[in-house]
Amino acid sequence: MHLNKLIPIFLLPLGLSVLLVMAGLVIGRRRRGGWLASAGIALLTFCSIPVVGDKLIGALENRYPALTIAQCPKVDAIVMLGGILGDIQRDPELPDWHEAVDRFEHSITLYKAGKARAIILTSGAKQNGKDEEGMHLRRAAIAHGVPSDAILQTIKSENTAEEAANVSALAASHGIKSILLVTSAFHMTRAMLLFERTGLQVTPFPVDYQHGFDNVTYMESYLPDPEALSKSQRVVREFYGLLFYTLKR
Repeated sequence: MHLNKLIPIFLLPLGLSVLLVMAGLVIGRRRRGGWLASAGIALLTFCSIPVVGDKLIGALENRYPALTIAQCPKVDAIVMLGGILGDIQRDPELPDWHEAVDRFEHSITLYKAGKARAIILTSGAKQNGKDEEGMHLRRAAIAHGVPSDAILQTIKSENTAEEAANVSALAASHGIKSILLVTSAFHMTRAMLLFERTGLQVTPFPVDYQHGFDNVTYMESYLPDPEALSKSQRVVREFYGLLFYTLKR
């Protein structure tokens, strides 16, 4: 079952806030329902503050240090995790990129720098019922100068756990023992947990950072913002995923 289907709404800041407000309205003022509603609004406001969202996601992203190309060791293959394309692909020759496009760009750069002899693409769910993400990424990688025989592709993966298992099986059949794992920094801790269990020698290469590195705050950094709430939600989701896979082992 996909991890997203296992995440109860009350574990996420927005969902919990809504439930608290609704509970407060249902209980009513006579039974101190106002306190529940106020708590929901306070939680929603707190998690929507940019400084809070940035600190939360920064703590998660800093679990693994950012690497330069020169700092990366040479490995057998570069593993580019999916989640790079949007849900709708209108033209197979012109991919519609998602915000995690850094995963693609940095993987191509690492390959061209001679850090590996192959790139492994993980095939996600079908896009709009027509094609799999891996096929779009394969076309794009070839268009960026990567030889077709240097591109390996897994079978369809529904989540990170399946990506790790499918990459491991593909790596074993091609004699691949060491990899550079390229994924978003906030997702790297969960990805490393799963990929290291496969027995592969894994070097993390986090990309797509969501928090600022300059630690500069402005007046608007303390005003509620939907992007900050999205960061808070993302952090809770990742920690829930870590807990789930840690207990599942």
